[in-house]
Amino acid sequence: MPIENTDDGFDAAFAEIVTTMGAEPAAPATPPETPPATPPAAPVETPEAKAAREQFEQSISPYTPTEDEVKALAQFKIDFPNEALAVEARLKSVDRDINARVYQAVQNYATLVEGRLAPVEKTVTATAIEAHVTALHAAHADYDAVITKVPDWIKTLPSYAQAGAQAVYDQGSTQDVIALVNDYKKANPVAAPTAPAAPAAPAAKPTPSGADDLTPVSSRRVAVTPTGTPDPNDFDAAWAEVSASLK
Repeated sequence: MPIENTDDGFDAAFAEIVTTMGAEPAAPATPPETPPATPPAAPVETPEAKAAREQFEQSISPYTPTEDEVKALAQFKIDFPNEALAVEARLKSVDRDINARVYQAVQNYATLVEGRLAPVEKTVTATAIEAHVTALHAAHADYDAVITKVPDWIKTLPSYAQAGAQAVYDQGSTQDVIALVNDYKKANPVAAPTAPAAPAAPAAKPTPSGADDLTPVSSRRVAVTPTGTPDPNDFDAAWAEVSASLK
């Protein structure tokens, strides 16, 4: 009986897998590039805002009289010299008055700002000083004892170095002062304190010659008694005698 062909597609699937394994691996997908951030656009000045700005700038710029105005002013001084002097005096007075009012307004504003900023400035200054001192003590534990000796040491430096060292001592930054103290310590090394020597152990007593050959002395007392008489200090013999008499 012939065997029926029961091909269920296995051969085709196996061939496809083999072909896929022999193919070159696909390149990884490239992530899309992120476009650079666009800076915010500058505000657009409207025609009305531009006109107002130009008008204000023109109002505060120095005035330049026209040619006709220059001629008229010169003729006015010729025709009316006294009136011209009075007008110039009045203009000078107005100019001084405006300057005085502007100055006073600036002073008032400065006083107001100073009153509000004084506590902030005080806090910032105190914080900066505290950080400065903390950093100095962190770098040099003996800073308080050493810094008082630095001025005299500066005077011993060469003349070209004294000015710079003194400037650092007076108003140098934290790092500069730390470096200055380092230089002082290098020039004036302090020997580390040495620990006191331990007391010598007492010398051993000399051993008498021949002591190793001596026999230890027994602590048991040996008494000499007449023959046949028990020793009253011999406990074992006394106990044996008592036991014999009780039998």
